[in-house]
Amino acid sequence: MDKQYEPYLVYKDTREKEGWDFAQSGYCAGTELQTIKTGDYTLYGYENHLCIERKGNVSELAANITQDRFIRELERMQDFPWRYILLEFTMEDVVKFPRGAKIPAYKRKHLKVRGPFLLKRILDLQRKYQVPFMLCGKHAQEVCSSIFKRFMEAQQKYGNKKQ
Repeated sequence: MDKQYEPYLVYKDTREKEGWDFAQSGYCAGTELQTIKTGDYTLYGYENHLCIERKGNVSELAANITQDRFIRELERMQDFPWRYILLEFTMEDVVKFPRGAKIPAYKRKHLKVRGPFLLKRILDLQRKYQVPFMLCGKHAQEVCSSIFKRFMEAQQKYGNKKQ
């Protein structure tokens, strides 16, 4: 489908410490910092329709996956027709966890979360909350850009009804 929409403006949550900045292009008007209640990224004008949560490494996900705060975020994500969790690591990183993670060896023996549990938890949460956990590896920002473009195409196709 040809691009038939104005460039979108990406909102990046002010609490997103690292993350991505989206450069201006024919599709994108750039990135602006905003406080976002749910997720790390959305688009201006569609804050209640599109939610992207980013996890930069497997250790971050392992630290969050059993926390009530993360569960509350998944619950809030249910209100978004377009919702994704983009993981900047691979399935191998998940199943091998904590091996290969940037966790000192002396701390690893005290971790409660291991690869098999982490994988089980991802699958359970994905099913329960109907939120895709996408293992994107180093391509996560590209995947996010593609989601933004597909979302805007859908808005154009359905007459900007914010489907």
